Amino acid sequence: MKKQTNMKKSVYSDKENVGLRILYLEDSDLEAKRVCDAIRSDEIEFKIEQVKNKEEFVQAVKKREFDIVLAEASLPDFDGVAALDLVQQEELHTPFIFLAEDLEEDQAIESIKKGASDYVIKNQLSRLMPSIYRALRELEEEEGKKRTEEQLFQSQKLGSIGQLAGGVAHDFNNQLTVIIGFADILLDMIEETDPMYAYLDEIKKASDRSAQLTSQLLSFTRKQMGQKESVNPNKLILNMHGMFKRIVGENIDFQTLANDEVGIVHVDPFQIEHVLTNLVVNARDVMPDGGRLTIETVNIALDDEYVKSHPYAKPGEYVMITVSDTGSGIPEKVKERLFEPFFTTKENGKGTGLGLATSLAVIKQNGGHIGVYSEEGLGTTFKLYLPVADSEPVKDQKEDENVIEQADECVLLVEDEESVRNIVSTMLQMKGYTVISAKNGRDAIRRVEEKKESGVYIRLLLTDIVMPHMTGAELAEKVRSISPKVQVLFMSGYTDAYVKKEMVGEGSHFIQKPLSAKALNSKLREILDIVV
Repeated sequence: MKKQTNMKKSVYSDKENVGLRILYLEDSDLEAKRVCDAIRSDEIEFKIEQVKNKEEFVQAVKKREFDIVLAEASLPDFDGVAALDLVQQEELHTPFIFLAEDLEEDQAIESIKKGASDYVIKNQLSRLMPSIYRALRELEEEEGKKRTEEQLFQSQKLGSIGQLAGGVAHDFNNQLTVIIGFADILLDMIEETDPMYAYLDEIKKASDRSAQLTSQLLSFTRKQMGQKESVNPNKLILNMHGMFKRIVGENIDFQTLANDEVGIVHVDPFQIEHVLTNLVVNARDVMPDGGRLTIETVNIALDDEYVKSHPYAKPGEYVMITVSDTGSGIPEKVKERLFEPFFTTKENGKGTGLGLATSLAVIKQNGGHIGVYSEEGLGTTFKLYLPVADSEPVKDQKEDENVIEQADECVLLVEDEESVRNIVSTMLQMKGYTVISAKNGRDAIRRVEEKKESGVYIRLLLTDIVMPHMTGAELAEKVRSISPKVQVLFMSGYTDAYVKKEMVGEGSHFIQKPLSAKALNSKLREILDIVV
């Protein structure tokens, strides 16, 4: 009996106030009472809805408010087999148990073949509850298997998309480096009053947005490397309050509720800001006639019971950031596909279908997960769970703080794409660096040997990672064997953390394409200025 009680709790742990819900097809009240007594003897909470004919059964099935079906095998006008067929037509994955006065072996076998869970004789009702528990257990195992298979399918699908995205990103980011680089150079060369300045500025902005789109594509395939730091969630949200206010407009009542006691989280602040911005935009779009939008922070502890029903969660202390709207809510069918890449309910041209897929991937990368609660007509709440960190928040630093505007070090630039090599070389030269360019690894080694013989000291090797004949990591090893003190900065249009960890090694210096002159110079000074 103890074993059965445990089974009940594992299957119905979220329905303890309702109990086991049973739909029972039986035209005899006396027989129904016998079955109720047999179930009641097991001392569980239950609710039986007895129906006596086809019409009542059809109405009950359409309501879908039951966990298991019991059916008399033989009724005058509507028997159990017909009832089973109807349940299957409605695509209800619900255990179905036949009850009969006598054992009709052929009928029992045929019932099981059709998909029934069991066939119980009424003079052996002691078998009923074990049969019910077994049917529920098998259903739970089957659903668990389906969830695992679906997760595997999604993982394989994302893996395929990730391979495609990585290749596209490499080539696309190379081209963006050229566009952004020359736009930056031209913007520095002309006055803001020049009519051409506005045109160039629009080119630069469009290129930056294109780079963000590539970053989005790579984020949900787990290929975006974030720069994590200790962050106060309240500060992050309050700093964005003004921007969010402008996004939602005047007809939406927007407020932030920051709990002063929330913990510190170790995240990439840019990525979290991106997620929040996406959720705010979505909330605005579902409240075209106005409404209320609230962002709130609170500490929360997740226990083992919560984790059981949320596969991606882990027990521990979290900061929960909620984004709640009073919009139209999310239909159940849409909710099932909410985080699916490229799925969108917005009009053509108004949504990429990457926003929520990206958001989920980003939160997972930062050690957390996302919960969603929504009711049609009443609104939606997204819950971002971020694990609490042990460290205090670090001070903000500007990207170009203490950056030397003009330098005179010698840099060896290795890039197989000629257009990228030319623009990066120009960027470096405009900052005062002496640049030695090479189109591949073998060319670079020859240049290093030549410069060493002539007494020229190369301070830094700036190399692409993925090149024909020799990778950037292999080149760096050979260059260091010739000049051990040379610093190395890897660059790539790929963003996979695997590339950084496996191809260039942990702790290596890395900069992501597309490059801007300011970001490149800032990274070079970060490396060169700490070298004695």
